[in-house]
Amino acid sequence: MDRRGNGHTVAATLEEALRILRCDALAAYYRLVREMNGLSVTFDVEGELFSLHCADAELHLQPLPADATVFVQATRKTILALIDGKADMMDCVTMGKLNVWGDVRLLPNISRACIAFADGAIRSRQMRTLLTSFRSDTAPKEAGQSCNQSFLQETADRDWAPST
Repeated sequence: MDRRGNGHTVAATLEEALRILRCDALAAYYRLVREMNGLSVTFDVEGELFSLHCADAELHLQPLPADATVFVQATRKTILALIDGKADMMDCVTMGKLNVWGDVRLLPNISRACIAFADGAIRSRQMRTLLTSFRSDTAPKEAGQSCNQSFLQETADRDWAPST
């Protein structure tokens, strides 16, 4: 259980996604590994901290943040909006919904790693089941409101305005 009482932590979901990717889309997994080689990414998703790093041609998740070369901060809603194409990374970064820190020279690697992951995820039937589970853990409290509707409402709120 995660700190909010949901069935899956984001780290456990990512770990399962990587396992699925390795089983269902090996070429995409190894492209992801190649782009992540030598990198350590620390994630903060609503206070859940974990790291993903690549060593010895393997991706490893750690519950405690390691010395990160890249730091990413987001919410579950933002992650789903990115997955669903309801928002793009640049808009989320500009509006403060996705924070990314690190050496700008690593951005091409991170971008290619995201593309490799997405390519593999699209080809995997198991990934759809995992995404459905992640969605149910992220579902808004309001009855009858989808995650996308909630995210779109949130984007209309003034807290989405760029900070000045």
